[in-house]
Amino acid sequence: MEIVVERKQLPPTTQKCIADDTLVPVQIAYGARELGKMARLAGGNWDSDVKLWYVRFGNVKGTELEKHIILDAGLKQGGT
Repeated sequence: MEIVVERKQLPPTTQKCIADDTLVPVQIAYGARELGKMARLAGGNWDSDVKLWYVRFGNVKGTELEKHIILDAGLKQGGT
């Protein structure tokens, strides 16, 4: 048995390139009330057309909501 360990420098995450005032799409499953409450408290706005919350990245960075960001849905700069 042989174990091969290779060290590589990981590329910087995409989220490090996002400005704190950028509105990011956050997907929260129906019925996840605590996450919905967190999104509201973070100043998020519900977009019923795409069924996503839009919250400023600086307000979700480092929270449970950060794991629910959907970058493929598109970002909105600065405003609504």
